[in-house]
Amino acid sequence: MAPLRLVAAAALLLAASCYTPSIEECTVACGPGGACPFEMTCRGDGFCHADETPLCAVGGDGGVNLPDARRFDARPDTADARPNTPDAAVMIDARQHDARMPDAGNGGCVDTVGFIEDGDDEDATFANLTFVEGGHEHITYIDERNGLLRYVHRVVGGDWSFETVGPAAAQLKGQTVDSHGGVHVAFTQSFPTPRLAYAYRPPAGGWRIETVDDTALAIDAAIAVDEDGVVNIVYWYNQSDLLNATQFLAGTDWFIEPIDTEGTVGEHPAIAIGPGGALHVSYRVGGSRLDLGYARLLPLLPFWDPLLLDSTEDNVGAYTAIAVDRQGTAHIAYSDFTHENLKYATIAANGTRRLATADETRFTGRFNSIAVDSRGGVHISTFDYGLQDLRYLTKAPGGTNFRPRVVDSAGNVGRHSSLAVDSLGVVHIAYIDDGRGDLKYATICP
Repeated sequence: MAPLRLVAAAALLLAASCYTPSIEECTVACGPGGACPFEMTCRGDGFCHADETPLCAVGGDGGVNLPDARRFDARPDTADARPNTPDAAVMIDARQHDARMPDAGNGGCVDTVGFIEDGDDEDATFANLTFVEGGHEHITYIDERNGLLRYVHRVVGGDWSFETVGPAAAQLKGQTVDSHGGVHVAFTQSFPTPRLAYAYRPPAGGWRIETVDDTALAIDAAIAVDEDGVVNIVYWYNQSDLLNATQFLAGTDWFIEPIDTEGTVGEHPAIAIGPGGALHVSYRVGGSRLDLGYARLLPLLPFWDPLLLDSTEDNVGAYTAIAVDRQGTAHIAYSDFTHENLKYATIAANGTRRLATADETRFTGRFNSIAVDSRGGVHISTFDYGLQDLRYLTKAPGGTNFRPRVVDSAGNVGRHSSLAVDSLGVVHIAYIDDGRGDLKYATICP
């Protein structure tokens, strides 16, 4: 385990609040070969149970009869024959298509825009995308119409496969994939009461769901997992404070500590892990300040050091997104509400900071996502809320200016975008088509 986590663990054991994971009955399906979380067993109804608990009441549609009559299934879907294996050859919908964007790539790469979830009874919101080296794409999103967290994945060149995770509220959340291929999601669990929850899917499949903080409405949250498997979730606690929940070992207690509690802080948080395991967090400082906040937890230090990264007289700091490069410099995309555009900030490991306007186009800068590629190039996706388009900006390594382009302008598209860059420099973006309630996906060639 990294030295940072050892020091932090010792401090948290003495000072932080402790929460025991709670796995709700009838929310975790048996994995391959009857696999279940620790101290649970697979029983005849296909779900994981603690000893002596009653079987789940399963209806004819494969749903579970919950007290509020809402049906959900934590297992991979069967009714629509969409399996959970990445190599399954399943077509999603006859209307699914890929369309060339105005700027087609060279060298055999073609820019595309298409649908992932299209035309069924769902209403997709809040997309999260992670692209794993080797070509496995992972996306989670909220099926708002049915109140469910959904997961879709594929190996590049294959078909998308869908799974239902469990009941969820349509609120901003985050996802990441660890070095072993496990998927980690922070979300608001809607049943039996709204609360901050965590879902984990090992590479072999099957979901484990835990309560992280049952006192938190957790409107905004972000998640990161370090090389030792330590999970960190930063979240806006009840529209007041910015907190961090840490789980050091899978299935153990969550330790909760404050990052920033000065005033109204923590809206739109984002988290990234830098060299040596340093944690970097960006967030909005609200109330009367309306600034961009930034905090860092360095290796061997047990305490966060929050600061105001952009504290001009303008209304800034919402919709933050953060990425950290190999030198430990944090790159942050965020909104400037005063000038209605997209801003960009960097803060180096030595504390040197730079602020710039990334996109001066009016009515841009919301629902941002950012990534830094292996060469140091910066990539940002953002929503043009004036024209209701998905925009993409890129800055060359060592460059100073961003080059913008419109990725998708077919209707009201581009909210809740999530961006990743693969090893070949191809950009992948998942986002929402609000006009249709569908989940869309774009690729942009280098």
